[in-house]
Amino acid sequence: MKLKFMLLAGTLCIGLAACGGDDPIEPTPEKEEPNDTLPTPKPGEDPVEVKELAKGADISWCTQMEDKGQKFYGFASREPKECTAVMQELGCNAIRLRVLVNPADGYCGKEDVLKKAIRVRDLGMDLMIDFYYSDTFDLPYSATLSNPSSQAIPAEWAEHDYNQLRADVYNHTMEVLKLLKENDINVKWVQIGNETSNGLLYPIGQADDNHYPTHYRGFIEMGASAARAVYPDVLIVVHLPNAYDQSLYKWNLRLLNSHSYDIVGMSLYPNAAKGQTYFTGDTNTSVTIQSETQAIQDAFSNMDYVYKVFEKPCMIVECGLQVHYEIASTNYMNDIMARAKENVNCLGVFYWEPESYEGWQGYDKGAFLENGRPTQILNSFE
Repeated sequence: MKLKFMLLAGTLCIGLAACGGDDPIEPTPEKEEPNDTLPTPKPGEDPVEVKELAKGADISWCTQMEDKGQKFYGFASREPKECTAVMQELGCNAIRLRVLVNPADGYCGKEDVLKKAIRVRDLGMDLMIDFYYSDTFDLPYSATLSNPSSQAIPAEWAEHDYNQLRADVYNHTMEVLKLLKENDINVKWVQIGNETSNGLLYPIGQADDNHYPTHYRGFIEMGASAARAVYPDVLIVVHLPNAYDQSLYKWNLRLLNSHSYDIVGMSLYPNAAKGQTYFTGDTNTSVTIQSETQAIQDAFSNMDYVYKVFEKPCMIVECGLQVHYEIASTNYMNDIMARAKENVNCLGVFYWEPESYEGWQGYDKGAFLENGRPTQILNSFE
């Protein structure tokens, strides 16, 4: 099914910081067209168009691993290959790359992102750019899921007030995307913020702080406006953790202007979800996750809930399973991909850092072994 998304019209002052700190002109949204499920064709009619599922990987660590001497192989290759090419060989049609503002080691800064994005361009794969608006990041949630991803204001922006931070978000987003566009790189999706369950750019953009009730929304709108100024047809993603948690998605998405984004991104880490409790969106009933299978099932139920309430499709932009339990993790990944193909409200699945060897950076949810070979966890992408 081909889904249509509305885009914002209008432009913003690129030199926003020089506009005296005033709010930008609010663009006038175009009228949204209906997005109903296509009917089954009658005999003689053209067939219903089947959606193209994004099957992707976030491989932002790949250049850092290369510099440390790590090699990557396909299932059958005897010689090592470049990591992006290996992902394509394994069945991926898309790559996601994170962007940090001023990382101390340079990895995931704009020049490193450009280096990796050129590889994606040359292989003809789709590209998602994930803006963190921070100098650093935390690994995806551990067993407790209690600590949010790093949302610290970049050191260079530390003394800036809300209006100046909005300009920072706009200018940083535009600077990175213009660099990519100048190198003939097409960006299909832009993610504004990473796992923004309680906002971003803490404390000024913290969503549950009564002093700043609208700042989270303002930052999302500025990033989206900058992205659309560079790539008018880009799809804007907002990204929340805990894909199963209906109450979180209901609370968070109600804080945002629906015209500022097109897709709801989700993180799904089934192993870490076991034992976690959430509340349903409609009945406010408490639910405890008993198994990985339940976490997956509830995540896709939440996709349907999000579309019902907010009329937005979803995408799993991060998932990962324990590499040490290869058979069980393979079964769970097959379940995720099968549900993604069947669910009309799911546009794709991205595995988070599958190329990471066992224990790389302390992360145990990659999908490669220490010999640089992929596990069967990634078979579901074929």
